[in-house]
Amino acid sequence: MSYGKMTAAQRQPDVKKNKFYFMVTGASILALIVSLSLAPAANAQGTTPVSLKNAQEIQKYSLEYCIQTAYANNPQIQQSGFNLKSQEYKINQAKAPLKVQSNASAQTSWQDSTTRLGGVKTSSHSSSNSANLNFSQVVYDGGKLKAGVEISEKSYSIAQTNHKKLLLDTGLKVAENYYNAIIYQKLAGVAYEVYVSAKMHEALADENFKVGVSPKTDLIRSQANTYDKNYSFITAANTYKRGLLSLQLAMGRIDEKQFGLYDNLETDSLGVDLESSIVRAITARNEVSAQLDAIESLKVQRRQAKAEKSPQFSVSTSAGVSADNGSGSDRNSYSVMGTFSIPVINGKLTENKVADIDQRLLAEEKNLENIKLNITFEVTQAYLNLQEAYEKIEVAKKNVEAAVLSNKLTEEQYKVGLATMIDLLDSEISYSSAKSNLIQAQGALIIAKCRFKRSLNDEGFYK
Repeated sequence: MSYGKMTAAQRQPDVKKNKFYFMVTGASILALIVSLSLAPAANAQGTTPVSLKNAQEIQKYSLEYCIQTAYANNPQIQQSGFNLKSQEYKINQAKAPLKVQSNASAQTSWQDSTTRLGGVKTSSHSSSNSANLNFSQVVYDGGKLKAGVEISEKSYSIAQTNHKKLLLDTGLKVAENYYNAIIYQKLAGVAYEVYVSAKMHEALADENFKVGVSPKTDLIRSQANTYDKNYSFITAANTYKRGLLSLQLAMGRIDEKQFGLYDNLETDSLGVDLESSIVRAITARNEVSAQLDAIESLKVQRRQAKAEKSPQFSVSTSAGVSADNGSGSDRNSYSVMGTFSIPVINGKLTENKVADIDQRLLAEEKNLENIKLNITFEVTQAYLNLQEAYEKIEVAKKNVEAAVLSNKLTEEQYKVGLATMIDLLDSEISYSSAKSNLIQAQGALIIAKCRFKRSLNDEGFYK
């Protein structure tokens, strides 16, 4: 299925013709929210609820920067990296017995004795020294040691694959929090716009009351509505702050530094085919690679267990020197020894090990089937969510256009007494809801796109 391309102008309805429209750009909203804690809340008779701050002073973070920061600072990723390095050292540990083994030893002793016999006293002094150097090498063991190296290498491969999966999952979490924060930022902009509109409606109700066009109840309702919209704006601003905090948590860094985001929710069209996407995902997903390595590791363990019944042959050499000062003698020694052993009976330990591994192999193969089924389900779900998110954009856009016209018409009717304040407030609520739904639909589409591409194991899912 291919989605047609849509321009920014097509997705974002033009509502600037509405006299109640208050243009609040992403930068100005960001400044409003950052400075929120510096200004007191507005009352019903006040003006702007917060003081504006120069948005240019605030550094903006791109999604790419946030993800790379998470890769460098996220504690889970760092922990995984240390474990991966530890697994690498285990490979060298497994290789060590295949190499020549050597050890050296030295010994020294000293003896002093005195003997008294028949009034005659005799003394003796003696000392001895010895040193020895041994070398040994396994020549053949049925492949047990080499199998151990293969198992360690498979374990490292699994750890490496899981580390890559963690990177992608963390990157997706950062992307979701990034775009959610942008959604909250834009919703705060809508909340402020509606607050300004509520102030204008309050002023209009006051004028109509003074000339006798509308009752005092309309004025009271409009004042209550202004309080409510001011509260909604403060709530939306705090939600944006919480969104930034969640983003920082995913990045592995929480500080007091103020920063902003590039508030763009537009995305290119994405042509996708479900069947080919499923095949691609099953081929590329880290879970499948890790499971295949786990199966191969068990096969190597099976071969290693069988090798326990194989004969083993090793060669060792030793050289030594010793000296006895008491007797005035010294001795040099050299030896070469070959050791050949054949296991005969071990209580069927080997057979039970092999049978155990065979059953684990069957279980892991079934687990691989389950992983593939889950990937198919996940990709299909992401595909359907992407479809729905795309279609919802058009619906939300039309609802905004209708709400703008309705709001304008209701205001004109109220001016001449053909509509009540309740009608006017209802139209204001409808406009706010429609605009918010459009922002959420735009954010949902770009997040759905990230999730779909992540389900295909696309490392550039956020681009």
